[in-house]
Formats: sequence, structure tokens, C-alpha cells
Amino acid sequence: MILATITANCVVLALEQHLPGEDKTPMAKRLEKSEPYFIGIFCFEAGIKLVALGFVFHKGSYLRNGWNVMDFIVVLSGAAKGKKRINNIEFVKDKGKQLHHGGKL
Repeated sequence: MILATITANCVVLALEQHLPGEDKTPMAKRLEKSEPYFIGIFCFEAGIKLVALGFVFHKGSYLRNGWNVMDFIVVLSGAAKGKKRINNIEFVKDKGKQLHHGGKL
């Protein structure tokens, strides 16, 4: 299941088109909406491994394997990027409300 998710995520990343000035094609906008689902699946997988193997304190634990360390860093950075995107969207919504109601920032 995880290998299929990784393959699907690679296909999505390969289909993205990066344009200058943060412009995005309609397909890139649709593909971007799939990112939270991939991050959620990868976070779930890392969580299951953490529960099954333990975090770091005994031999054979999650962070004692180099591949799992890389996986953990990728999952944390993806989750942080997703959180940043959510905060930016909320800020834009709040800014719009304040400007609509005559408020100042």
C-alpha cells in the first residue's frame, strides 16, 4: 500500500509544471489538492511504525534505522509545509474579513 502511495505521489510530482511568478496551470492546481492526502497517508504510516517499533530508546526502534530517519524528516517537513499553507490561507481569510468590514491591518 505504501509503495503504491509513493509511486502515485511521484507521478503527481512529475506532472506538476512550475511556471515563473508562482503561476500555476489548472492541472497543477488540481494536483496540488492531492498533497494533503499524501501527507496524511505518510504521517499515518510513520505513526504506525512509531507505535510498533518505539521511537529511539531501544535497539531496533524507529529512529535507529537510517531509512526511517529520512522518512521521519520528510514527513515532518511535509506536515510543516501543510501547516504553513493552512496558516497562510487563514491569514488571507482574516485579512479579507477585516478589509471588508473596514478594519485595518
